[in-house]
Amino acid sequence: MTAPATRTAESTPVVAWRGEAERVRLFLDEREVEVANGGPLPKLSDGDHILRLEATDEAGNVQVVERAFTVDTTPPSFLVDPVPEVVGKPELILSGTREPGSFIDVVVLPSAEAGEVIYPDGSSWRLELKGLADGDVLAVVTARDAFDNEARSEVRFRVDTRAPKVRIIEPGMQILRQARIPFRVEVDEGELSVTLDGRTLGQDPDVLGPLEDGEHLLVVDAVDAAGNRGRAEKKFVVDTHPPEVAILAPGDGDRTGVRPVVDYRVIEGRGRLLLDGRPLEIESGDRLPALDDGEHRLRLEALDEAGNLATVEVHFTVDSSAPRVVLTSPATGVTFDPTPTLRFRVDRGEAQVFVDDRPVDKVSGDSLAPLAPGEHRVRVEAVDDAGNVGSAERRFVVAEVQAPEEPAEAGPRFKKFSVRLDRRVVRENSGQPLVLEIGPLSRPGETVHIEQWLDANGNGVADAGEEVVQTFRLVDGIGAAGNGVPGDLDGSANRLIRTEFPLEVLRATGVSGKRFVLLIMAEHHLAEVGFRFADGG
Repeated sequence: MTAPATRTAESTPVVAWRGEAERVRLFLDEREVEVANGGPLPKLSDGDHILRLEATDEAGNVQVVERAFTVDTTPPSFLVDPVPEVVGKPELILSGTREPGSFIDVVVLPSAEAGEVIYPDGSSWRLELKGLADGDVLAVVTARDAFDNEARSEVRFRVDTRAPKVRIIEPGMQILRQARIPFRVEVDEGELSVTLDGRTLGQDPDVLGPLEDGEHLLVVDAVDAAGNRGRAEKKFVVDTHPPEVAILAPGDGDRTGVRPVVDYRVIEGRGRLLLDGRPLEIESGDRLPALDDGEHRLRLEALDEAGNLATVEVHFTVDSSAPRVVLTSPATGVTFDPTPTLRFRVDRGEAQVFVDDRPVDKVSGDSLAPLAPGEHRVRVEAVDDAGNVGSAERRFVVAEVQAPEEPAEAGPRFKKFSVRLDRRVVRENSGQPLVLEIGPLSRPGETVHIEQWLDANGNGVADAGEEVVQTFRLVDGIGAAGNGVPGDLDGSANRLIRTEFPLEVLRATGVSGKRFVLLIMAEHHLAEVGFRFADGG
């Protein structure tokens, strides 16, 4: 049996069933009724009912299905608590009582901000309205029970939030030299109250004062019969002294980043900032607009109504260049030493060392704490006085195996090797790694050290006075063990090393040059090969 539903607001609900039977009989509240599948039941009274279906097949088998359901066609009862005819605020709380189990829906015309209806208990409701516009308002309140029966009620009220208009005519100036000043105010309705610097003066004084030098606050309130409050405020200054001004940041002679914070003070008067001679609208505590590198001049002027002028000026230098960091050890590649030496240099600023993204208290020349086998990353950051940050990082792998032992072979082991790059010109955006081949080495499993030099004079060799920008360590037969860590591609200790250098690794040097030299050093021979970066893909 698929219908009727267990709860319905229809007095003649539809009955429906699925299945095959030779004969179907329906009993409503123990009385047989003749209703076709999909047809309506006879009109029912509100309350609980039981519908029983008896289905008999050709063999005489009988199946009985019963469904209990409830009919409720009576609208729910509810009440709306009285509201005032005139509301003096743009908000109102509607509340009332309701039939247990029913729900309340409210539509407000014109529309307003309505939250969710709250039900404090089983027989009450509450709704907060906000954003009511001035004028007549109609609220249509609908109660709906679990059977979708509805009842409605209308609530009408008027919103008047207009406050009395108050205008202070005198004092009319913001700066005054006399200690006693006239007072005059204009108001369209309501009772006045006047306070000066928080002190009540009465309803309508003729003269304010005598007043001391300094800033004063005059407040005039007017309250109408509906409780709406109008207010006018005026700040004015009794002052015969020049303004006091100060630029606290940047300081005179400071070295800053491209957007330094400006911090200034103006005591009395109206201040104006000039940056390199041009007016600048900015609040104290905000950052200056992006500036070019070099020296700049910031001037603060303050002029009061009496014509007193005060000025202060600072000169500062903008430096947007990041500190240069060159990290030469640990070498990128494979190491058998779990405590490699840390070597780096910075041209300025304070350096901080990170090992696997954790800060460590180390300086150049220190050994790192024992590292577990696997891939690791060392990063050195330098922050200068202007807040510019420079960094360099290296990835390397601590090998789980022991370093290959040197074979005890007789005779000389001197062996020259050759080196070859797959290309000498590397396109910046090509994405293809640089391939280096080294061999034949003097013995299988030999360790090769590689230094990347900045080729300052462009002659293709590492000259005295030129700079080592990073180092690598490769072991014949040990392949790449981590992301960005080069290794022997064939993984075989065959006296030949073939490796790939990702371009981002070769570029992570902390220098901006385009020409470099790779100096390859084995146990008994060394060689070098140059390459350069070029624009394009």
